[in-house]
Amino acid sequence: MPRIYNTRQQKLVLSCLKSDYPSHMTAEDILLKLREKDEKIGLTTVYRTLDKLVSRGIVIKFSMPNGTKACYKFADSDCALGEHYHLLCTDCGRMIHFECTHLDNLSQHILSEHLFSIDSFKTVFYGKCSNCTLNEDNAK
Repeated sequence: MPRIYNTRQQKLVLSCLKSDYPSHMTAEDILLKLREKDEKIGLTTVYRTLDKLVSRGIVIKFSMPNGTKACYKFADSDCALGEHYHLLCTDCGRMIHFECTHLDNLSQHILSEHLFSIDSFKTVFYGKCSNCTLNEDNAK
């Protein structure tokens, strides 16, 4: 079995993701947050570190279907979220966790009536977040 190293970069990236849990962050978000703390780290290193953490199951990667930047989230079982969906703002790219009993009922209906099981963790609804909607309204 290969030895697993916990490098300084892994600790920094993981600390950043933990501090924003349960939010999702892009690699660029992580880089900005680390640079605010005067950490000398490059974007390539952040991506490489995230890939290692994802392969070890410590971080969850959410790839956006439209080819935009991926988002990452800390995946510790001690603070794991229950069933939830995601809202993705098509303007700013922000991803928001979203729990709704109406959607749970819809998922149950689809399973019982159509024999199709929805994976809520991978379900993404596209639209505009409240900040982008406000900014758009204020610009008018």
